[in-house]
Amino acid sequence: MLQVKIFVLSIIYIGIYALHRTLFNPSYFGFSEIVYGYKHSISIKAIIYKLIIPFLFTCIVYYITKSTEITFGSIFWGSILIVAPPFLNPVCGDERLYNKRKFLYVIYIVFILLNCLMCKFALKLGKFLYPLIVGYFKQFENTQQVFNHLIDIFVLPLAIAIIIFLIKPIFNLLNKEINNPNAIDEE
Repeated sequence: MLQVKIFVLSIIYIGIYALHRTLFNPSYFGFSEIVYGYKHSISIKAIIYKLIIPFLFTCIVYYITKSTEITFGSIFWGSILIVAPPFLNPVCGDERLYNKRKFLYVIYIVFILLNCLMCKFALKLGKFLYPLIVGYFKQFENTQQVFNHLIDIFVLPLAIAIIIFLIKPIFNLLNKEINNPNAIDEE
């Protein structure tokens, strides 16, 4: 049963990368595209997406399953399944790029390791922050605390914005310069 959960979550993980490629194609890059030179540049945003996907997936899966084994297994096997097709069947139309295959294999292994490290980091960070988050939300056990928090979040900034909106014309009036008709031009 555990293997089935890991497999299903691995397929979902692959689907997230496929969805990322479909919806955010300009910010998506495959490592083979870079190594073979099909893509000339990548943005910092694309690299951040590559790091955020395993981080968020780890957080969500761990929150649902409460199992580090299922979470780590789904990231690990999902990463392997992502790189398996090009790793096992490296078709490169340009024979001049044949010598870059070994480098590409290293990049695929680094991709798997990076996803696993991101998963471990998210799990460690989550275990560290969990008591702090629980403590933060425990303060809202009674309705008065919730009301005070809502006042702090919504009403106070809204009141400040209204005051600024009302005072701004007064400041504009005070900053208005009065022309002196008796002034001598120095030009």
